[in-house]
Amino acid sequence: NVGGGWDYGTVIGQRSFAGYHTSIHPHSSGYAYAAGSVTESPGDTRAAIYMTSNTGSSGNQVFIRTSASQALQFYNVVADPKKTSSRVYAVGKTSSLSSARNFAFSTDKGLTWSVAQGARVRDGADTVLCLVIDSTGSHPNSQTMYVGLGDGLGVYKTVDSGATWSAGGLSGKTPRSFALKQDSPRTLYAGCDEGLFRTDDGGTNW
Repeated sequence: NVGGGWDYGTVIGQRSFAGYHTSIHPHSSGYAYAAGSVTESPGDTRAAIYMTSNTGSSGNQVFIRTSASQALQFYNVVADPKKTSSRVYAVGKTSSLSSARNFAFSTDKGLTWSVAQGARVRDGADTVLCLVIDSTGSHPNSQTMYVGLGDGLGVYKTVDSGATWSAGGLSGKTPRSFALKQDSPRTLYAGCDEGLFRTDDGGTNW
């Protein structure tokens, strides 16, 4: 939507791209992201992230799965809302390989992505559906994030920008979206297959 009207056009047309989530960078004008997968050939679907730095006039592929250790699909892509950070995070679905990663990040606003920077949130959890970032704290990059796992595995939480993860509650539930109250970041809402849940203590109790 530009200037109050809709302008339809193909921003991403080089490949067969299925987009699952789009987001706009909160502090870098014109930057936006699309997370999903591309079909290279029948039976060959790979995780992909596209971004634009010119408000969607054109799009560039900045990540595509090239090995079995990378995601099969990305379901969520979110830029760190902290003004001092240039990080962008993505979560998605992997194969069942123990080395496969379903959490990845970029340190340059999404221009480049390194497989080595990624992680697997939890052993035995192939699918991460959603992500939310707590941008409070003094560190230049946000440290605390929450992700929702598929297959009823609940919420997982990191306090070190994704280096390590621990259970954050809602075991037996499948979160598909989050909303975090930024002026009271321990208050978090989770929209799950099983209903809407709220925590006021950072995921200890729901």
